[in-house]
Amino acid sequence: MTGIAMVLAVMDKTAVVQKDRKGEIIKDAITKDTEIIKLAQNPEKYFEVEVYSHVPDAIWAYEFDPT
Repeated sequence: MTGIAMVLAVMDKTAVVQKDRKGEIIKDAITKDTEIIKLAQNPEKYFEVEVYSHVPDAIWAYEFDPT
């Protein structure tokens, strides 16, 4: 979302989660946050301990940028 749509957009935390045709959640790049964890650490366990207590509806995704 860019330009005028971004200026007029309002975040609604009660809105229905948007999904694509395959049923996958559409992630919003604007509100994305980053957590850096050890490679040997289980991300789901990390989220249970460190993230879900603050953001119960958070989702995690592995993103790798080789550059």
